[in-house]
Amino acid sequence: MRSFCFFQSFLPKAEERLNAVSAKLEELQKSYKELLAFYGEDPKVEAEDFFSMLNNFVMSFEKAKQDNRRRKALEEKAKLAEKKKLEVRYYKCYLFQRTFSTPHRQLKRKHYGVAPRQTRTIF
Repeated sequence: MRSFCFFQSFLPKAEERLNAVSAKLEELQKSYKELLAFYGEDPKVEAEDFFSMLNNFVMSFEKAKQDNRRRKALEEKAKLAEKKKLEVRYYKCYLFQRTFSTPHRQLKRKHYGVAPRQTRTIF
C-alpha cells in the first residue's frame, strides 16, 4: 500500500519530466535536420559521422592557417635577410669606391687644375 502511494505522487512528476525531455528531443532532432540541410548533407547521416567530419574540417582549417602564418613569417625573414645582404653589398661597394676612387679624383683635379673643394666652417 505504501509503494502505491509513492507511485501516485511520483507518476505525475515523472510524466511531466518525460514530456519536457521528449519536447526537447524533438526540437533537437529538428535543429539537427536543419543543420544537415544548411551544410548540404544527406538527412540520413548519423550525428556522430557528421560531427566527426565537421571536427576534421575545423582541425584541417586551423592547421592550414598555422602553416600560412609560418610560411609568411619565413618569407618575411627571407626578405629581410636579402635586404640586409644587399645593404652589406652596397656598403662594401661604397667603401671600395671611396677607398680607391678618392685619390684618383684628387689626381684628376690636380691634373686639370681644379682646386679641391673647400669645406665651410659654420660658427
